[in-house]
Formats: sequence, structure tokens, C-alpha cells
Amino acid sequence: MGIDKRLLETKEVLRRTGVSRHLFHKWLEQSLIPYYEAFEALGGNGLRYYYPPEIVGRIKEVQALRSGGKGYREIRVLLRAGGAGK
Repeated sequence: MGIDKRLLETKEVLRRTGVSRHLFHKWLEQSLIPYYEAFEALGGNGLRYYYPPEIVGRIKEVQALRSGGKGYREIRVLLRAGGAGK
């Protein structure tokens, strides 16, 4: 079974959003962005994580909320309630 071509590898998500790898992982740990599937890389280079394109919008939403002065706890509540615009 191959990897869905629509999915984005972590490095592509970082490129599209401008967030650092460190911040990306912090937001994963804080449950601000969801974990998805992990696939073994070819050649035994460990795991590579792939995300649906919607993750880019979620990250941009978190960025906007952080820029607006919201804390992680408040962002988590807003996102669980259906998004910042609601």
C-alpha cells in the first residue's frame, strides 16, 4: 500500500507554514494540532510522518491566535469548540 499523494510530509508542512520543527512538535504535545499516520521511510531511515493538507490551515489558525495573544490552554478550548471564528 502506497502513501496517499495528497498527504504532506512534515518538512513540507513546516515549509508551507514557516513554523520551526521545535514549535511544531510543541504544538503536537500541547494537542493544538493532531497526530496522524506514521510510515516507515525507505532505506530504514526511521519514521516519516504525513499529514492531510488541512493541517496547514490548522497551524495558521494557531499562529493567528498566538499572534492575538491567546495562550495554549485558551487556544485548545477554542479549537475544540469548533474554531476561533465561532
